[in-house]
Amino acid sequence: MFLKVVKVLGLTLFLAACGGNSSDSSGVSESVELQGFNGSWRSNCYLLDDLYVIDTFFVSGKLFSAVSEVFDDPSCSEVLATIPINGSFTAGDALVTDSGLNALEIDFLIEFEGDDFEFLDIIRIDGDTFNFGVLVDFDSRPSELDFEVTFTRI
Repeated sequence: MFLKVVKVLGLTLFLAACGGNSSDSSGVSESVELQGFNGSWRSNCYLLDDLYVIDTFFVSGKLFSAVSEVFDDPSCSEVLATIPINGSFTAGDALVTDSGLNALEIDFLIEFEGDDFEFLDIIRIDGDTFNFGVLVDFDSRPSELDFEVTFTRI
């Protein structure tokens, strides 16, 4: 069950307000403006192994708290468990995903039950929605975005 919890946490991480200019070795240069993303965000109901999850993020500066609600039905109607986490993040370089979309590196430090976990991810923000990267493992940064889980500003 702990691995499932960690997997849920890994898929539910988010970022907040920061900004800057970045460029990678391929010559991609992008002005990344993330200010205004403080606030609350909620995911759609998505399948994770044999459970369904809805994640809610509360972001302030470079700190976040999140609650993952776990369900056993695809309508996400009856909560089986809630998993709270806290942490911080650091925005990294702009990059181009394998499919050619612009995204941003995000490094998270998650605090969960007295332990700290580092997690590498990517994010693409588009108006009032965003998507994280497709989770490969916890030690590698994704190279593609996950469009099965979309977060919307609430």
